[in-house]
Amino acid sequence: MDPMGRAVFVAGALCVLAAGSVLRAGQDLTKTEADSMARKVAAIIARGNAPTPASASRPLSTSFTDREVNAYFKYDPHGVVPVGVVAPKVVITQGGHVEAQATVDIEAIRKSKPRGLLDPINLLALVGSADVHVTGTLVAANGKGTFQMASANVGGIPISKTVLQMIIAHYTATAELPDGFDLAQEGPATK
Repeated sequence: MDPMGRAVFVAGALCVLAAGSVLRAGQDLTKTEADSMARKVAAIIARGNAPTPASASRPLSTSFTDREVNAYFKYDPHGVVPVGVVAPKVVITQGGHVEAQATVDIEAIRKSKPRGLLDPINLLALVGSADVHVTGTLVAANGKGTFQMASANVGGIPISKTVLQMIIAHYTATAELPDGFDLAQEGPATK
C-alpha cells in the first residue's frame, strides 16, 4: 500500500474508530476475514489510483462487514494500525451509523510538540493511554465520503470534534500528509 493510500485508509479507519462501542461478545475474528478485507482495500486503492475510464457510468461500491474490518485491524497485514493505537474495534449498523473504540497513547500526542497551558490535549488531564470512543455516521456519495461525528470521548471525558481532529491528525501524519487527515475534508470513498 502506497503511503498516501495508507494515510487515507488509516484516516478513514480512525474516523470510524472515533465512534465508540464494544464489539459483540464471542466474536472470533479469522485470518480469512482479514485477507478478504485486505483484498478489498487493495482493490479500492488500485481503482483510486487508476484514471477513471470515460465509459464509467456510475461509481463502483465495495461492501464489507464490521467483522472483516475488525479482523483486518486484529491481524494488521499491512501495518495499517499506527503505533500508539491498540485494539481498534468497529461496529457498523444500518444507515452508515458507526460506533468504534481504540486505546490511544494520549501522552505521545501531548509530547509530540510544545503545547500551551490551555491546549485541549493538556486539558484532558490523562496520563499514558486511554480509550477513545466515537459515534457518528459515515456518508458516501459521488465517490466521496464524510464522517459526521455525533459524540466522542477520551477516557470517559467528552471531547469536541477539534480535540478528536488533533488525535486523528497525530496518528495519520505522513510525509505526504504532514498535518494528518482533516475530518472537515471530504475524502475518497470508493470508485
